[in-house]
Amino acid sequence: GVASLAMVLHALHQVGERHTSLTLLKQILAIGVDISGDAYGGWLADCQATQDVDNELVVWEHMLQTAPNHGLRAAAGNMAVLRAFDLNQTARAIQTLATMEEHGLGNVLSVVRLRERCSAELVGNRVIASPLGWKPRQRSVGIRQAKAAGRILSKWDYYKEVG
Repeated sequence: GVASLAMVLHALHQVGERHTSLTLLKQILAIGVDISGDAYGGWLADCQATQDVDNELVVWEHMLQTAPNHGLRAAAGNMAVLRAFDLNQTARAIQTLATMEEHGLGNVLSVVRLRERCSAELVGNRVIASPLGWKPRQRSVGIRQAKAAGRILSKWDYYKEVG
């Protein structure tokens, strides 16, 4: 599963097989699936340790598209925009910010700071920044199933992330 992928990535980084790790990354990105925070974290740590900003940007952009929740996609989008600016790729930053706004991922950072930094007209004249926080979930089948299985529920089972 995804946990074993994270362990494989960690092992590859530890033994210096960066090329193999990047080949694996490119193949997974081509499929277009979410692979887990631990695996993303392994690639991001390696990219930052080796100052490979190009591949780091690719990982952030992939997370923007595939992360499992709204908040993580928004945070990944913000990082993708910032890294695009670091690479002097303003057009790429503007496109990423537009993608975020089209998918309702605008947040305080992206709307107030990054949009201003792009100094470009994006999707609309006025974009509303989503507040960050949690709101109660409606009773769902998932919660009933978890309770029936005897699983101890956490905050994420009862609330959903907003913003």
